[in-house]
Amino acid sequence: MKGLRIICLAAVVLGLSIAVSAQEENGWCLHKQMYVVPAPAKVVIDGKLDDWDMSGAIESYVMPETKENQNAKFALMYDSEALYIGLIVRDPTPLKNQRAPETEGDMGWDGDALQFRLCVDAAQGYPVTDAAWLKEHNNSLVHLTMWNYTDRQEPVLVVQTGMDYKSTPGSEKFGVIPKDKFQAKYLMADDKRGYTLEYRIP
Repeated sequence: MKGLRIICLAAVVLGLSIAVSAQEENGWCLHKQMYVVPAPAKVVIDGKLDDWDMSGAIESYVMPETKENQNAKFALMYDSEALYIGLIVRDPTPLKNQRAPETEGDMGWDGDALQFRLCVDAAQGYPVTDAAWLKEHNNSLVHLTMWNYTDRQEPVLVVQTGMDYKSTPGSEKFGVIPKDKFQAKYLMADDKRGYTLEYRIP
């Protein structure tokens, strides 16, 4: 979504709240926290969120004047095996990202993409402080970048750690996660003015 940073989050542990910096003058970060809710017994990764518990979803937008045409509803769920990330996006030019993961996997943010940041070490406190983010390298700070590579209609997941964006063990170049290690689906809206995404990340 051009011009819209969908959400900026710092999570301590699954099942607990997620801190979001508040900027009430616009819709980027309206929420101080959100909740990761338990997933229903069976979730099908098909790009439809009709089998989701959306009770913890939060909304983000650029400004009230464009909210109807440019916004995102963001939800998280978990079970004993995976984190689920779901997004409903309204966007007049949806799913435009031509950054090939094998050659530009570090540039996926430069197009329609979702960047989600979390801390996987509860000992660092809540909320995570600037000092924790800005350490020389903090392995507990994890960046997930997700996009649909337009040319192949291929969901991409990049996982990096620390503010120096180091690749994670088991990933490919740039921190690209192999396609057989996660499930994801993007689905264009019927009116072609938005989309949904759904990720299941073990």
